[in-house]
Amino acid sequence: MGCSNYSNYSRVQTLHTSGIVRTIHFELKNDLEFKVEDVRLKTFQIQNVLHIPTLDLSLLYFWKDTCAPDAKSQPDEMKELGIIVYNCSCLVLDLQRIFALYSSLKSKNKVPPIWSKRLYAVYGTKNKLPLKLNETKSEVFVSNSPKLLCPKDRTLDTDAIYSVVDNAEQFIYIAVMDYLPIINIINETRYWPFLDGKIREALILRNIKVRLLISFSKETNPLTFNFISSLKAICTDVSDCSLKVKFFDLESESACFIKEPKNSSLLKLNRNKYVVTDRAAYIGNFDWVGTYFNQNAGAGLVINQADTGNKTSIIKQLKAVFERDWYSHYAKSSTTKISNCLIYKHSKAAANKSAISNMN
Repeated sequence: MGCSNYSNYSRVQTLHTSGIVRTIHFELKNDLEFKVEDVRLKTFQIQNVLHIPTLDLSLLYFWKDTCAPDAKSQPDEMKELGIIVYNCSCLVLDLQRIFALYSSLKSKNKVPPIWSKRLYAVYGTKNKLPLKLNETKSEVFVSNSPKLLCPKDRTLDTDAIYSVVDNAEQFIYIAVMDYLPIINIINETRYWPFLDGKIREALILRNIKVRLLISFSKETNPLTFNFISSLKAICTDVSDCSLKVKFFDLESESACFIKEPKNSSLLKLNRNKYVVTDRAAYIGNFDWVGTYFNQNAGAGLVINQADTGNKTSIIKQLKAVFERDWYSHYAKSSTTKISNCLIYKHSKAAANKSAISNMN
């Protein structure tokens, strides 16, 4: 996208999205033209906003990234990852069906019992689109969430991740902002075993090497460390069980702010959300939080490549990105310091609250 269109892009970025699906269509003419359609998700018992920062560009190419548009996070500094696909009208046409699905809901009060055939998926786990990506033979399809908004033949995001994880033979590299396998239903919180369980299966039953890179910030849920400790425990005294976890901290060189910087209210986050193995990759919009997959709307892209010897292979490039972040000084393997930071911050907040109460 050229610099001349930056003002238009910024205008779209500042659109208020709370509780609303923003379906943004682009037409490639002299200037980019935008058509914005609102769909109020809360009508369909979906708590959050549409997580599809995928721009459909005149059937010629599309851009897919891992961020989730959130009005609250606009001022923050985010590290993102995206993929752009050129000259792939077949895949764009299938992606357009997802856009059309959300657009069809704008005048409805409930999800239709039967979806129009025009909204059915063209490609999925059972019939992937064969094509060449960067001169590498590939099989590709688009997934969607939640199940409530998945027409016939459309693969769920969780099933798409399953297909990538199950196809791995050597390694599974996972990069997410949040790792919290729980789901909140009304006033009840439950363990959400689906993706967490898949990691355990890969480690114990198939002896696949797993590397998990999770973003860390002052907003990280302390329960994350409990679930990671549980994951690590299953490898205790088990031969050929290879699990390593690191936390990616962009906020400071140390995990704690003893002296708060001037702009401490701004979060610095690594918002990558992808899985790459020796044979496939999934790029999505959701962190590995059960509530997100069940109550938010979003889409993912799955790329299967058996031959990753090509230097321009998407799988090889994603693996290189993961390893760059994994071995950077921002990635910390020890959670002790980070956990102590959370305890420090929570106790500090409680002390401040108590002090204010005593003053009153």
